Amino acid sequence: MALPTPGPQTNRLDELGAWGVYVQDQIRLNARLQVRLGARYDDFTNETLNRATGARSNVSDEKASPQFGLVFDATDQLTLYAAYAQGFRQNSGADVAGRPFAPEEAVRTSYPSKRKTVAVPSMMYSESSMRRIFFIGVSHP
Repeated sequence: MALPTPGPQTNRLDELGAWGVYVQDQIRLNARLQVRLGARYDDFTNETLNRATGARSNVSDEKASPQFGLVFDATDQLTLYAAYAQGFRQNSGADVAGRPFAPEEAVRTSYPSKRKTVAVPSMMYSESSMRRIFFIGVSHP
């Protein structure tokens, strides 16, 4: 029985740079309804050097990710929320061929609610939520 052939060897140096800016506002439309609008802009670079082979790669990307939501005060004791957001994140590393991983993107929807207790309305509450997050371009399962 022969031993398996080892895969490519790497001695990799990654230099990552990233910056972002975020803006958000929550606006009251009437006594019971508020809308939240926001956006995030991200920019990154990923420079990789395989010290074993001398191979270099440079990846950069940028993306604006929107976010919005609604807050509805159904009663004085019950508040309902609905939100949608997109996300963007760089992935460090490379595949066996030395190609850098693509950025990861996500889409999130959430539907939480908050119920204030009658005994001490300003201090006690319960919260429940349902969230769905879908990731796109995941390199590391």
